Amino acid sequence: EILGTINPATVTVRFYTNLPDAQTPTNEIINVTNYTNATPDTQTLYVRVEDNLTGCFDIVTLTLVVNPLPNSLQPNYPQYSLCDNDQTRIGYEVFDLASQIDDILLGQTGMEVTFYQSLGDAQNGTLQIPNTSLMYENVIQYVQTLGIRITNQATGCYVISTMDIRVEPLPSLIPPAQPYTLCDQNQDGFTTFDLTTLIPGMLGGVTTYIVSFHETLTDAQANGTTIPTPTAYTNIYPFIQTIYVRAEDSTTHCVSIIPIELNVNPSPIAPVNLDDI
Repeated sequence: EILGTINPATVTVRFYTNLPDAQTPTNEIINVTNYTNATPDTQTLYVRVEDNLTGCFDIVTLTLVVNPLPNSLQPNYPQYSLCDNDQTRIGYEVFDLASQIDDILLGQTGMEVTFYQSLGDAQNGTLQIPNTSLMYENVIQYVQTLGIRITNQATGCYVISTMDIRVEPLPSLIPPAQPYTLCDQNQDGFTTFDLTTLIPGMLGGVTTYIVSFHETLTDAQANGTTIPTPTAYTNIYPFIQTIYVRAEDSTTHCVSIIPIELNVNPSPIAPVNLDDI
């Protein structure tokens, strides 16, 4: 590029770190195929082109520029987790990768984020997940490590990192084998239940679930109004009522909901007065 149309066989090209050395010439750069710049970011070299026959020479400058890599979290970004709500395909969910781009960029502009199915694919530039298909279903059950490239669109410099996408299992509740049944005393179909007595059997020894009781499925799904005193709950529908138990994993915040049936059996009423026999 320096020689242009000059025949390389007729001249000698040498590189120097300053102009006086190029003019002398002294202190030639020897390792021209493996030279590390001596000043950060930008350095000017002086190139002496000398005619092999006449000794006449010209000197031109050459600027070395080291473009910075994009900023990124290394070796990985925080995991992107979804709860395993699609029970037709256990351990698989559809992830909105585009929703993670702002966090990946760390406030940088002029950058492009691309996702790959693995770290190796990001390093090799293979199996890129198309930017038009960033609603991505994991291809490895439960946990998959994606490769991420952040590329400076002006310089082409890029950095590689990773991000795990995880499908978190739902809390596992053991439903009671039979309805929770109590007797009432006046045959009106209402009595008081201690719902907390159901918890040990439903949890099966798990201690990381947050359990709440709700009168409607909507409240259970939205974590809305709870039964405030589950130790002394009086049913609001006579004889048979369904309530809902919500269990939330305190770590993953995934939720499971199961229905519980409350039954009130009327007690027999003894006659007040009996005739003597």
